[in-house]
Amino acid sequence: MKKYITLKSILDKELKNPGFKKEFNKQEILIRTAINIAKLREKHHMTQKQFADKLHTSQQAVSRIEKGNYNPSLVTLESIAEAFHKRVVVRFV
Repeated sequence: MKKYITLKSILDKELKNPGFKKEFNKQEILIRTAINIAKLREKHHMTQKQFADKLHTSQQAVSRIEKGNYNPSLVTLESIAEAFHKRVVVRFV
């Protein structure tokens, strides 16, 4: 009988490598941020273009953020939060 290798087992093994773990955690933060920003936009029933106009930026910039292809600065996150009467919360866990 074949033994199947799960993604979890591969990830558990790779996360023992400090370099991999550091990069994985960095990417996880970008993806979570991207998802939260996309959800905020969708909650307000806005297109990326409408969202960009409200933030005084381009639709392409919003797309890059939502895809996780751009690491938004704290200033950018604060601008997004302010435009929607929200606040940025950073937690260390």
